[in-house]
Amino acid sequence: NMTLAERLDGFYGTEGYHRFNLFTPIVATDGVIYFAKEGNAFWALDQMITMRMQLIEKGKIQSSEWLFFTITSNGKKADIVVDDGNGNIYAKKHIAHTDLEKGEYKFYLMDNVLLLPSEY
Repeated sequence: NMTLAERLDGFYGTEGYHRFNLFTPIVATDGVIYFAKEGNAFWALDQMITMRMQLIEKGKIQSSEWLFFTITSNGKKADIVVDDGNGNIYAKKHIAHTDLEKGEYKFYLMDNVLLLPSEY
């Protein structure tokens, strides 16, 4: 059985873009929606959007800047880190309780699209 992280590597490009949150213009690719459904992790998408909004409000980033998110889960709790793609960390968030499958999950947020690295 392949892990969720391994299954995500199979996504290349996307067939469609999906609205997942009524309060943002940001859309997600097929692979990101697959992650959220299979991992029971729509909360993670909302967390990434919220972290981005907070960074913009604090003046740390422009809304046009590309962001790179890494979610690391041990199956019970998780950490989300957002950076600029060059190792400069903008923010971190600890999630105290989650059943997200153990693994490391990476996402890009560019031009209002949330996508998997393999879909770039």
